[in-house]
Amino acid sequence: SNQTRLTHTSWNEKAPNWSPDGSRLIYTSNRDGRFQVWMMNADGTGQHPLTSTQGQELASDWSPDGATIAFYSSRNDPNPGGCWPMCTWQIYLMSTDGSSQRRLMSSAGSDQAPRWSPDGSRILFYSARAGNWDIYVVNADGTGEVRLTTTPKWEALPVWSPDGTKILYCTMDAGTYANRGIGIMNADGSDMRTIIPGSSRVNEDPVFSPDGHQIAFQSDRTGRYQIYVMNADGTDQH
Repeated sequence: SNQTRLTHTSWNEKAPNWSPDGSRLIYTSNRDGRFQVWMMNADGTGQHPLTSTQGQELASDWSPDGATIAFYSSRNDPNPGGCWPMCTWQIYLMSTDGSSQRRLMSSAGSDQAPRWSPDGSRILFYSARAGNWDIYVVNADGTGEVRLTTTPKWEALPVWSPDGTKILYCTMDAGTYANRGIGIMNADGSDMRTIIPGSSRVNEDPVFSPDGHQIAFQSDRTGRYQIYVMNADGTDQH
């Protein structure tokens, strides 16, 4: 109920993410010809860009204290504006007014989808730097990088549990994007388990409920993409 449209443009506006205090949203828009990171108030007012580069800039996540935004950018790709979607991505941080933009790590690979840990000390991401899409974690200052997954499959789009002890992720066949399922592991990469096995239907983009007891995800099991909820152990999918 009470569905409210916040943007009214002819461009693509996607990947909204609430600020920790619920007053603002960051999102991605290509209304200026390339994807850039934008911000608006929770009621849709005050829409303005935070980035304005020759690359593609994709919004990702707020730090828990609301002071810093992590995002990923193609600004260092040889063809930063025209590489979409096969860009070489790098992770950046910036203040919430768009200032102090700085690269988190130096990597020859492609690093995507950063996610802050609940305590703000670490950042999850996935990367092809080792030749396979795997999940990594790094300290918020860019040090102490650790690779968490090393399986033959691709693991991507990791998210933290609210208490920071578990990580949800998507899994798929390497090189084909086929058989997309959902897995869970401990925050140190141990005890990897499948919640939804890969199949001919897509199950992806999982996220925990605030209490950690349920998981929301998207699936095309009915023939079109819709939103589902399940218990954290994979039961009662609806």
